[in-house]
Amino acid sequence: TDFDSRVPVKILPSGRRAILSGDATGAPRLSFVAEPEGLALGQQIATSGDGGVFPPDIPVGVVAALGARTARARLAADYGRLEFVRVLRWRRPTPADAPGDLILPGRAAPEDRFAPLSGSTE
Repeated sequence: TDFDSRVPVKILPSGRRAILSGDATGAPRLSFVAEPEGLALGQQIATSGDGGVFPPDIPVGVVAALGARTARARLAADYGRLEFVRVLRWRRPTPADAPGDLILPGRAAPEDRFAPLSGSTE
């Protein structure tokens, strides 16, 4: 609902992408909807994972209103009854820069990685 909030979402089951835009109301706008003529009331909305801020597939709400040029969502969370939140710390998985440097099953770690400290009596 934050006026500055923009969240990349997908409309299910089609997977078409959109941006959920806060506008200080309880029913945020769906902007930049791919193929808006295919929207229907009640379709589920979930995070898309695009942009790397939120992981994909977190339920956001449903399509609640359709206009000639606008669509609005009803949020899944009832902020009036919200007692706690869970903060997700998530980073988009990134591919390894040098896959050959990975430690694979059956391959030993470099020997000096766990070398004893100097002066150790072990």
